[in-house]
Amino acid sequence: MEVQGYTQSAIVAEYSQAMSVELTYVAAITIIVYDSLILFNRELEYIYTGRQTLIKWIYLLIKLTGLTIFV
Repeated sequence: MEVQGYTQSAIVAEYSQAMSVELTYVAAITIIVYDSLILFNRELEYIYTGRQTLIKWIYLLIKLTGLTIFV
């Protein structure tokens, strides 16, 4: 059976690949959220309190950039 020039096996293969990529994104977001929740108390203690330094700003930039890319 063909649909607009694609065979059924080609359609199934493309769908399977798209689903695995989508599930990989879900897994990555889950890991990021889990890590953020576990380390939130340490992050409050070391990053958001005290004197602001360049390293703290770089850390925040990297963290927010990663969250923005995945979401």
